[in-house]
Parts: sequence; structure tokens; C-alpha cells
Amino acid sequence: MTIIIFFIPLGIVILPWILIIIYSQRKAGERKKIYEKILKSRKFISQGRWYPIRYCSEERFPKFWKFFPWEAAGILYLGKEKVVFLGESSSKRNIELEFNIRNSNVNWLGKKINNGGLSWLLITFQGKKHYFTSETGTTIIGSKFKTKQIFTTLGDISRPGNPNSR
Repeated sequence: MTIIIFFIPLGIVILPWILIIIYSQRKAGERKKIYEKILKSRKFISQGRWYPIRYCSEERFPKFWKFFPWEAAGILYLGKEKVVFLGESSSKRNIELEFNIRNSNVNWLGKKINNGGLSWLLITFQGKKHYFTSETGTTIIGSKFKTKQIFTTLGDISRPGNPNSR
């Protein structure tokens, strides 16, 4: 009887965490399939630098209540003078954004607690804000390092005459 009294509360505490882990792994697998599908369908991506990334719009980013802080997963392709985001939302809607990187502002936002504790960068183009964070898989570990790497690369290619520009 004492064992049952011990295991019932333990199960009530542990079961939700197990379900969250399973759900997170499933969603990470779905995002990976999105990246693979985009890479297969867009051959030009293989000719440049690209990163698996998650996207959040200007409308969604400031909202407080959201289960996942991003609304789409995709590829951020970095060309010579343009950046292209090709993604798919959780509702299976394709999203394609193109930025002339030399006419854009790229800002480092860092870790945002109300947006999943992830590190974010912001691209402002033609007065519209677009938020990006790196793909980290099931957990948020590595978000700062990977997103900062993308931010640095964007800064390198946005400066004319930079030897890192392609």
C-alpha cells in the first residue's frame, strides 16, 4: 500500500515530462523532413551557404502565450547579395521570403525568455521585421552559438567589398 501511495504521485509528476519529450522529438523529426524536402526541391541551395532555421513573424513574436515560439521551419540560404528563407508552417503553408541583404538591417537580439529561451536574430527589410533562431533539435541547447554564427555570417556578407562576400 505504501508503495502505491509513493508511485501514484511520482507518475503524475513524471508522465507529463515523458509526454513532452516524446512530442518534442516528434516535432524535431517533422522539422528535419521539412529541411530535407526543401533541399531536394531547390537545387540552388546546394551551391551556397544555408542553415536549418526556425522563423517567427513580426505579428507572432511579441505575443506572450504560445506553445512554440516559432511558426515555421525551413532553410535560410545566404547568397551573394540576397538571403532567402524557404519554410513551411505548422499548418503546412509554404513561406518564401527574400531579402536584399545590403538593404536590410540585421540585429542580434540574444536570448528571449518569452520566446522559448532561444537566442534570436532580427532581419528588418522594407520596414517589416522577421525573426530567426537556429534549429537545435529536441532541446534549446546550442541556440545561442548557432544563431550567433548565422548572425555573424549575415553581417559579413552585408558589407560591400568584404572578402567573405560571395
